[in-house]
Amino acid sequence: MKLKKIVPRKLYLVCILVVLFILALGTVFYKFSEGISWANAIYLTVLTVMTVGYGDIAPEKPASRLFTMIYVLVSIPTVLFLGGYIIEDFFKRRIQKTENKLSEVLVEEGEIMREERQVLSEEKKELELLKEEIEQTRQSREENEKK
Repeated sequence: MKLKKIVPRKLYLVCILVVLFILALGTVFYKFSEGISWANAIYLTVLTVMTVGYGDIAPEKPASRLFTMIYVLVSIPTVLFLGGYIIEDFFKRRIQKTENKLSEVLVEEGEIMREERQVLSEEKKELELLKEEIEQTRQSREENEKK
């Protein structure tokens, strides 16, 4: 059980590190290629990766535009894939928790039903014994009346 909990945490860490690497790569490239401030470089990187593109800042040099085309083709699918993995795992965990709770309820209900059936079975036996006693008593009375 511990292995299942550790692996996703490490994968989350890897996903976060990959996204941070993608953002850092774009930021450093734009900073030195375009000669813009660090704030504008990260701003341009985030807008590019998130496909926003307001147009207020854009790569001007041909090398930066070429980098941006390749960067978009690599970074966007990577970020979407990693985000999708995290979301999928989140919902799988929620579904698993719900299934576990449902299983617990069904087991509890099953045990209650089993106990109720056992009680009913015992009561049925008691009723059958009472019927036999009543029948015996009636037969005894009929015999006594005949005498």
